[in-house]
Amino acid sequence: ISTSQLFLYIITQKGCENMSDILTASQTARVIGCSAQRVRERLKRGIWDFGTVVKAKQSGKTQDSYEVNKYKLAKFLEISTEEIDRRLSA
Repeated sequence: ISTSQLFLYIITQKGCENMSDILTASQTARVIGCSAQRVRERLKRGIWDFGTVVKAKQSGKTQDSYEVNKYKLAKFLEISTEEIDRRLSA
């Protein structure tokens, strides 16, 4: 099973219904109140488990990308997904 297939399975099982349920490292940083670099490093090291590192090699891009599941982030922060949306729109 490829990483992209596994990720699709995970987001399907965890309630991500569309791409707006996937956040970038920058969006996640805004919600948490830290730098995007901190988000990327902690996801890469496995310290935070609410997101996935998509390796450049797998995506055909030149850099790794980071995808964060909004529902897992809400659970981690113990806030609602509506609060995440509010923080992103502020």
